[in-house]
Amino acid sequence: LKHAQLHDATLKKANLKSANLRHAQLPGANLKKAQLGPVKNATSKGRQLRATPGCAPNCEGADLSGADLTKADMSGANLSLANLYSADLSGADLTKADMSGAELSEANLRYADLRETNLQRASLEGAYLNNAYLYGADLTDAYLAYSDLSYANLAGANLTGANLTDVTYCNTTMPNGNTHSADC
Repeated sequence: LKHAQLHDATLKKANLKSANLRHAQLPGANLKKAQLGPVKNATSKGRQLRATPGCAPNCEGADLSGADLTKADMSGANLSLANLYSADLSGADLTKADMSGAELSEANLRYADLRETNLQRASLEGAYLNNAYLYGADLTDAYLAYSDLSYANLAGANLTGANLTDVTYCNTTMPNGNTHSADC
């Protein structure tokens, strides 16, 4: 699916585990509960087992703006430089995903699992990160770029072990509900 034009496509519950979505255009696509990450193994004694990451798609530079990715499994995915502006990623599994340089402004990341996710240089301006799990996530700055959390809502988010070096804060709602405006 490299360079595919899938504007407003309905791909609900689609199995795209091995798909290469590099530079695909999916604005407005409905990918609700789509499988975009590692293969889920069969259930064992009532619990889901996960296969080793590595079969995640290459979504580098993909346009997923406004896409519905609610509860999508994208753990280990390459979403670097992807446009996820205003995308709904609520409840999505983005564990260990590469989202460096991604456009996540106004994205809904409520209850998303972003453990050990690379968010370097990502724009999260106005993003909803309420109750997101950011344990060990990397939101550090880089040369001539910045990680922007201006106007983002982090109420209830878990930032334990997250690297927030040189992050921009302006009217940012912090996990405890207080507003941080050091960079306004």
